[in-house]
Amino acid sequence: MKTITFEHIKIGKPPKYSPRNEWGELIGEIVERINAGRTGTKYKPVTAGSILKKLKGFDTNTLRDFVKECDKSTCFSQCFYGRLKNPR
Repeated sequence: MKTITFEHIKIGKPPKYSPRNEWGELIGEIVERINAGRTGTKYKPVTAGSILKKLKGFDTNTLRDFVKECDKSTCFSQCFYGRLKNPR
């Protein structure tokens, strides 16, 4: 009888959020950009679920424009949360 070894298989954690379409990719980009600004501060990283709750009424085109507008700003997260409070 042969002995089977599983040394070549690496078991790790699955990715926290895997997008399936363009809307999901935009959500992932937003999460990454906000968390990049939070490293080294007292604020905890945001989760995709918390961002999904805030953006559940946005369609893909609106969300794409929203991300482009926040990209133009000097601080992505400040623009993101500010625009959610006071939409133009």
